[in-house]
Amino acid sequence: MSIPLAHTTLADLSDSESATIVDLDGDARQRQRLGEMGMTPGCSIRVVRSAPLGDPCVVELRNFRVALRRGASRHVIVTREARA
Repeated sequence: MSIPLAHTTLADLSDSESATIVDLDGDARQRQRLGEMGMTPGCSIRVVRSAPLGDPCVVELRNFRVALRRGASRHVIVTREARA
């Protein structure tokens, strides 16, 4: 899937950066798994921190935190939120 210029993936965000989920990429199984974790279009998400080598990262969405491998985070298409 080609990602529009205004969008990026969750894997590209830095620690403490927030975004809004636009779409989920990957095969049906990957999209279903991410959706079951609450990652749906329109949902706000924030990178809490990444492990020293960048994998996994901890993200916060819907008032809970989840650890996500970098490979899975590449399937979450987001739009960065403006920094305050």
